[in-house]
Amino acid sequence: MAAFSIENFRSLVSESGLARKNRFEVRMSAPPRVLEGLDFDNQSLSLMAENAVFPELNINSEVFSVWGPAIHRPKSINYGGFMMIAFHVDQDMRVKKIFDRWMDSIVDGRQYTVSFQRDYTAPFVTISQLNDTDQETYTVTLEEAFPAAQTQLDVNHGLLNAFHVLQVNFRFRRWYVGEPNYGVNTSRNSLDRNSIVSQETDSHTVVGGHIFKLQPRP
Repeated sequence: MAAFSIENFRSLVSESGLARKNRFEVRMSAPPRVLEGLDFDNQSLSLMAENAVFPELNINSEVFSVWGPAIHRPKSINYGGFMMIAFHVDQDMRVKKIFDRWMDSIVDGRQYTVSFQRDYTAPFVTISQLNDTDQETYTVTLEEAFPAAQTQLDVNHGLLNAFHVLQVNFRFRRWYVGEPNYGVNTSRNSLDRNSIVSQETDSHTVVGGHIFKLQPRP
């Protein structure tokens, strides 16, 4: 007899429920200097989020074929690296100004210089699934996230009851399940990953926050 039945499915759903797409929360913290003088805090910015996604996760593999069917061997992990979050825009355009400032702080549009990573990445960006009683059941934290692109905002005299929605494309290094863990967040390392400064010790070399083992010297 088949394990699946409508009655069993209904019983399971009535007991545990289904995750609703419209029950979610976005929380983020923009760099402090981005919010200066705008009378708009991180909580207000988070409340303006209209939609988001839980990012993808992929295992990259290579194919080996010696004899018989090919074998797929895991090689690395890919966390997606980008996601789109859409924000409602207030009448004073403060949401738009925040992301204008934030992106301008990453690459200076006058000097064309790039800031240090620790100065422009968000302290945290989280997306949480909520149940019907507004309790978090699943939370994803983006690590080393920053806005890399924002869409244009169209204006039209014929649209009387339309409101601006700003879509922002965030780039990030990886994501993990759970609340922000500042002990793991590499953007808070003393050595910036974008730095070209290297440091050598007797057994290791550190380049931009990464540690590499050196071969023993003769």
